[in-house]
Amino acid sequence: MGMTLHHMAFFVPYTYIISLTKEKQIPPEKSEYLIICFGMSNFVFKLLIGRVMTLYKVEQLYVVMTTLFLGALAATLITFCQEFYQFVLAAILYGGTSPIVTIYLTNILVKYLGIENLTNAFSLVTIIRGMGSLSGPPLAGFVIELTDKTKSAFYVGACADLCSVTMFGLVLFINRKRFTPATRHSSISMKQAVTDEERDSGVDEDESLLSPKVIVTVPTAEGNIDKLIHYSNENFDHLAAKDQVEHNKRMRERIAENKAMASS
Repeated sequence: MGMTLHHMAFFVPYTYIISLTKEKQIPPEKSEYLIICFGMSNFVFKLLIGRVMTLYKVEQLYVVMTTLFLGALAATLITFCQEFYQFVLAAILYGGTSPIVTIYLTNILVKYLGIENLTNAFSLVTIIRGMGSLSGPPLAGFVIELTDKTKSAFYVGACADLCSVTMFGLVLFINRKRFTPATRHSSISMKQAVTDEERDSGVDEDESLLSPKVIVTVPTAEGNIDKLIHYSNENFDHLAAKDQVEHNKRMRERIAENKAMASS
């Protein structure tokens, strides 16, 4: 739903920016450069944000929600522009912030739905995006006919982006409730306990099943599955507290078996 609303808004400024500039008495020859501003800022901002995200670990949905809000703000500011340079600045802001959600779509789907559901999820999202792209500009045009004002189309796009921010925020809230912070603390204490018992057991680290990799139970949409992963806080962020306890119990049983075999 969030992607549908975003793509309903995405193409509205591209479609009606020329008509709006004509109402502001800006020559059509200059107005055409605004489309170039949309495209160039789109390209540059994608590179910059991609670079920043590789240097700093930030929740991707926070970035998406922030950029969508800025895109809605830019669409609104376009309606208040009077001079050509003001349109250029607003176009750069809109073109640079509005398409960021497309960059992180795959990562978000994998994080919240699991890699095993990526193909089906991405296909459905692509269909939904297409529906939004097809319905957005005609809906904005219908509003223009009702109000007889071109700027009304930009308000429609801004409202759609704000609704998209709300939908992504709902996704973030639901998943925060599902995967609570207790999971991380449980995983850290479990890691420390297993490490201490592993050291006492005398089992060599290279041969141990506990270090540096462990098999953990990961909750997914289709049920719990076992995966081989490394110890890290990021890995354990997506494990439920109940699964952590069960995994810890299994690891203690394996340690006890190793001790019994070593003593015999």
